[in-house]
Amino acid sequence: MLNIDSLKLGPIPKVFLILVPWGVALLIGGLVHQNMGDPTPSKFLMVWAVVTVVGLAGHSLGLCRGLEWNFVVWVVAISLAWAFTFFVFQVYEPKGPNDPILYSDLGAVWLGLMGIAFIFTAFQVNPLFWLIAIPHLVIALGMELSARGIVKIDFLDGNQPLLVALIDGGLTLIAGIVALVLSTRQPVK
Repeated sequence: MLNIDSLKLGPIPKVFLILVPWGVALLIGGLVHQNMGDPTPSKFLMVWAVVTVVGLAGHSLGLCRGLEWNFVVWVVAISLAWAFTFFVFQVYEPKGPNDPILYSDLGAVWLGLMGIAFIFTAFQVNPLFWLIAIPHLVIALGMELSARGIVKIDFLDGNQPLLVALIDGGLTLIAGIVALVLSTRQPVK
């Protein structure tokens, strides 16, 4: 089971090491991507590859005994997101004007898969991670419905990188800071 002693590295909770670097990288990556205009595939892949490496490095550094399955869930979710991303950029070719442009699904797929990974984290680490999972899933659903033209929301269509930065990066960063604050609280006597 979970080894509580392994949840801190000195005075710093390991969850802080996992979430804060990843949150900052996601914020920066999303903002860079948002301001790139229409990036070339190589620029797009480079930005998000750096974000992924930072995130997985933080996750592996903060890995605790008993949380190996949590790490595996995150690696699987990210691998699926990257597989979809490579499919969009390397394999998929639209077959006509009515064929959906899968590039518009990238933000929804990433947010959705990260939301699912946060659900597993909520079950294994702390139920507070539901507060991060739900906005991921709600915004991912909104993005997907808008990309498909079911409920057209121009803001979601035109600002996917910004929304990934704010929802994924912002909430991940806030969760890391909350973990740090909660770890420094002294119990009331």
